[in-house]
Amino acid sequence: MTNKTPILIAICGLPGSGKSSVARMVAQKMEAVHLNSDRIRRELFAERTYAVEESRTVYQTLFQRARETLAVGAHVVLDATFIKAAHRQPIFELARDAGARLQLICVTCAPAVTEARLATRVGDVSEADIDVYRLLAAQFEPIAEPHIHIDNSANLPELAQQVEAKILACILINGR
Repeated sequence: MTNKTPILIAICGLPGSGKSSVARMVAQKMEAVHLNSDRIRRELFAERTYAVEESRTVYQTLFQRARETLAVGAHVVLDATFIKAAHRQPIFELARDAGARLQLICVTCAPAVTEARLATRVGDVSEADIDVYRLLAAQFEPIAEPHIHIDNSANLPELAQQVEAKILACILINGR
């Protein structure tokens, strides 16, 4: 990988949308490092409050780890909600500074499907529940930058098909 330009893929979306499923699929296919904000939060904070300063620390750590990984020429998949434009802005700076190709991906899901998934979620690294989903849905700022949209309202085989057709084909075959 050292002779190739590293690729930074940032996957955003609401809790329960399936962004971590997409991130795992993409990371596995690309042999990329998967950096998940929920895992980092659990690693850094025994008692998680989701306060602004805590979230700032999580995102700073996420970006620092991505910076270090890109510096050695490895591909990186960032997996976080990135609900605010201000949360997404450092992604562009990181890619530019690292000389990496960037692809932004937004994963969405029909609200009823997401809420049903969240109601039955157990053992997930994410602590988000239906109330958190609704709160973040009200705060999500539209993505103005070019991005790939994945609708994860169906099933896992459909999701895998979209990942192959929309993401991997675009990044790996077309060189975008």
